[in-house]
Amino acid sequence: MFNVNVPLGPKDAVLGTCFLIILGLTIFGRWSWWEFVITSLVVGLAYFAGTMKQVKRLE
Repeated sequence: MFNVNVPLGPKDAVLGTCFLIILGLTIFGRWSWWEFVITSLVVGLAYFAGTMKQVKRLE
């Protein structure tokens, strides 16, 4: 019906899985809202840091 090409790769799938696990721990493991927020920020920061290009050193 809809022909939409969404460029999602394995890294995006891992990020989505991590957020689903965190959400599950928040709901079923009775984590508080600040544990959810801090963990989500750390996972997001690690994801975006992993996609950054390495800076070439000046020699």
